[in-house]
Amino acid sequence: MRSSPNGGRAHLMTNKDLWTEAAGLVGEPEFSRRFRVWCRNLIKKELVKRQEMAPDELFLHQATSILEDLNKRTNRHYTLTPEAKQKIRCILAAGYSPEDFCRVHEIMCLKWLDDPKMNIYLRPSTLWQLSKFDERLALWQPKSSGPARAIEQKKFAEKTQEKQLIAKLMSIPWWGHATWHDFVKHAVQFPTEASVKAYKIPPEIDKMRLAPQMLFRVLKGERMPEVEERYENAKRRHKEAQREG
Repeated sequence: MRSSPNGGRAHLMTNKDLWTEAAGLVGEPEFSRRFRVWCRNLIKKELVKRQEMAPDELFLHQATSILEDLNKRTNRHYTLTPEAKQKIRCILAAGYSPEDFCRVHEIMCLKWLDDPKMNIYLRPSTLWQLSKFDERLALWQPKSSGPARAIEQKKFAEKTQEKQLIAKLMSIPWWGHATWHDFVKHAVQFPTEASVKAYKIPPEIDKMRLAPQMLFRVLKGERMPEVEERYENAKRRHKEAQREG
């Protein structure tokens, strides 16, 4: 209950009022940190009480589950060394939960597991650094469900198909087609402007490809002897340059 400026009794502060005032005094990030630590300590005490565990037993149970989650995601066999326990203890003491460890494991495995250069860093000494833990935890997002999840999966499938198509198209270079018509029909399948640029078509050939009505003429099956000849000459020059190089 707060006193009003005129000496009377003011209304009881709401949780929102308390949070706003406290955050204003020490800053939002610092107050959030202190509140998280207080909540985790409260939860810890309640768990110890309800599960009839000593604090050290509860910590060992939590640390073991955290390590098991990391080993399961990485298919490795890290052990609960004194250094690993100390890192876990420091992070828990800062107000983070065992579930937060799992979230960090999940997002960092998503980023690094398939990267040959980075997957070696999926280890306790790297992932359990208190100074970077909050930064990594902030990258995690809850998985969508229902319609949103279906849309997300559809987009992922479309992106995968697009990548597969681009890889297939890239496997035949611009000079690898028998005719000009074959080349134009091949190039028009690239799904994005960036993928066409990556195909590295010479400016002279690309200018012909983009000429007005060119695609229509090709699809119609129109014979274009002069264009075919220029395409063949460009292919020959390229192959000669490759041999000389």
